[in-house]
Amino acid sequence: PSHGQMEGSTVDARVLMTDLRREARKYEAEIDSKLQTYCNLGTSFSRSASAYGSQSDTTAGDRNLDTLGAELQQLCVKLGRLHDDMAVLAGPEPSSSIVHTISRHREILKDFEKEFNRTRSNIRQTRERSELMGAARDAKSYKGSTSRMEYYLQENRQIKDSSRATDDTLSIALETKEALLSQRTRLQHSNSIVNSLTARFPVLNNIMQKINVRKRRDSVILAVVIAVCIILLFLYVGR
Repeated sequence: PSHGQMEGSTVDARVLMTDLRREARKYEAEIDSKLQTYCNLGTSFSRSASAYGSQSDTTAGDRNLDTLGAELQQLCVKLGRLHDDMAVLAGPEPSSSIVHTISRHREILKDFEKEFNRTRSNIRQTRERSELMGAARDAKSYKGSTSRMEYYLQENRQIKDSSRATDDTLSIALETKEALLSQRTRLQHSNSIVNSLTARFPVLNNIMQKINVRKRRDSVILAVVIAVCIILLFLYVGR
């Protein structure tokens, strides 16, 4: 190639290098801005997770972190490719200034990636810790709800037992009442027979009066005993 062609090629390479450096600085500025936002969101996420103790309370911030993290990764990949293009354009024997420029851009990218990975690691640890705390809290809540359920079941069983005992007591009382009524009917029938006999035999009348007095006394005693038994049953059920 002629000298003019070589000089023109060199000028084109310098123009392309300038364009690549300009685009690289644009990517660096965008990464720097997004990385600062990513670090701030990571700090807020860690504080929120520590305050609430559960990742469910920071779901919106979690999604923002994932989206911004993916964008940063893509920008870093694009910036790395630009550096490779700059190295190819510089040729096998680049000048010291070009070497320094490309090296400086790579160092900036390395610092970005280091800060990004450090922040992403902190966020991952915060998520794992909050998930463990949330699981422990859920287990404690489940245990508490289970204890309350057992308490309610025990109370329900006691109520059913008390209701069953009350029904048994009422059944006994009704049976006792029916027995007393039946006995009363038989006694009235016996009294009618005895009265007819005493009307015929005056001596027998005196004997029967004494018997009636003793029966009334026995009836009172029986009634008192039955009443005491019923009261004792109700006291036992109510305890």
